[in-house]
Amino acid sequence: MIDELGFGQRLEQAMIKSGYSNARLTKELNLSKNAIGNYKNNQIPNTITLFEISQRLGISMEYLLTGEEKHRELSEDELELLKYFRMLPQKIKDREIGRLEDRAEQYSTGKSSDSMIG
Repeated sequence: MIDELGFGQRLEQAMIKSGYSNARLTKELNLSKNAIGNYKNNQIPNTITLFEISQRLGISMEYLLTGEEKHRELSEDELELLKYFRMLPQKIKDREIGRLEDRAEQYSTGKSSDSMIG
């Protein structure tokens, strides 16, 4: 069942929730300057662009198209982390992923204590 909102309204709400501006999404996806405005006016992007938008905004393609969401697999904490992570430039994302990998390895091998946090 499709909800009462159109594609453009769902896109706009998802962009606001994820902290994305038209300019940022346009730049990251290498779209024409009018593309996001067209999508907000209910023009449906091609499948690849739709997928890339959904990945950036952390929502499913199905939600963008229909308003329906499958069961979420991420907790609220994970969604919040993802929101802030997506706001970072790629260089910082790469650095933080490395730090998290190191921290997770320390915890999985029992070589860490809570005093290491921070």
